[in-house]
Order: sequence, then C-alpha cells, then structure tokens
Amino acid sequence: MIVYVESNFILELALGQEGAASAESILSGAEQRLFELVIPAFSLSEPFGTMAHRGRERKKLGNQLEEQFRQLRRSRQHQVTIQPIETAPAVLLGLETAESDALDSVVMRSLRTASRIELTVEMFEQALNYRRDYDLSSSDAIIYANVVSDARKREKTRPKLFVSRNHRDFDIPQVHAELRPLGAEYCDSFERVVEKLAQHNVKLPRPSVLPIPGVA
Repeated sequence: MIVYVESNFILELALGQEGAASAESILSGAEQRLFELVIPAFSLSEPFGTMAHRGRERKKLGNQLEEQFRQLRRSRQHQVTIQPIETAPAVLLGLETAESDALDSVVMRSLRTASRIELTVEMFEQALNYRRDYDLSSSDAIIYANVVSDARKREKTRPKLFVSRNHRDFDIPQVHAELRPLGAEYCDSFERVVEKLAQHNVKLPRPSVLPIPGVA
C-alpha cells in the first residue's frame, strides 16, 4: 500500500487543524512501516513559505494592535478596559514560535519516514500541461505531476492513495480517470485515508494527544 501526501498534510499536523488526529495516525503508521508514505520533495519546503506569510500577517496585526493600545493608554477611562487584552501582540508572537517549532518537528519526522519524489525536467514539463489542461495552480500541478510520475513506475496491482484537502482542484473527472489505471485513488481528507487503509487491513495506531501550538 502506498499513500501519497503533500504540503497540507505537513501543515495539518504542524498547526493542529481539524484533520490532525487522522494525519498523525497516518504518519505514525508509516513510521511503523505498515505502508509506504510518499511525498514530493517540493511539498516539504512549501509549508515554510506558508508559515512565513502567516508570521508576517501576525506581526503586522500585532504592530497595529500595539499602536492602538498606545493611543488608548493615554485615556484614563480606557486604561483599565484594555488591560486584559494588552498581551495580545505577545501572544501572537508566541504562537508563531510554537508553530514554527511544530513545523520543524513534523518535517523532520517526514524526512525520516517518507519516500521522496524529486522534481525532474520531465515532471515539470508535465506540470505545465496539468496547469493548463486541469486549471491547477502551479504548486498543485507540480505536486500532481510528481504523484502521477511515481505511480506509473509502481506495480499497478499495488493499491495507492493520493490525499489532498484541495478537493476543488483534484476531485475532478480527469484526475480520477488518470489515477484509476495506475491502481490509485484520490482522497479528499485524511479521515478517508484512514478508512481506506482499514479496508485494506492496515490497522493504524491510535494517535497520541496532539500538542496545541502556543499552549504549554
């Protein structure tokens, strides 16, 4: 059994989002070699750009809040009112640090566990076609070209799952038709992957309690 994941798998775990428990089960199962986890190398670096953007937005918001607090402190009638929320800029900064640490940890685990697909000239050329023909973003087209290229090299009788939460891009007839002859199937959630693995008698470990970024 092969499970292809991409950047939103990494972010789901690092940010502790709604599908993190299922994603953690998938990663833990791969660490126990219950199946092969495969990820485009491109997808391991992309989340850092997303985190950097979130950090810039939070810093901007924190600066705006601090300026508002500075002005409100000049008014005696507002000084007491704003005290409970004056720590907001510091809280935002703490969240950024915690999420960055969590991302580092998830990427390290993935590097130690998953097989990686390196982008080639041929894959990039195919990605350009997918971007045009399937109306995919550049990053999604590269990821999909990686997955299809790798799946074509594998035994067709070996079941394969490609999971991405970008269902608006990948849950289309063209993708399903292209994956099916390769023994592959698209899944739009990590919960669905857990269900599919169970159908193939892959018993995943129960996820441990996930840490919440920014909460000690």
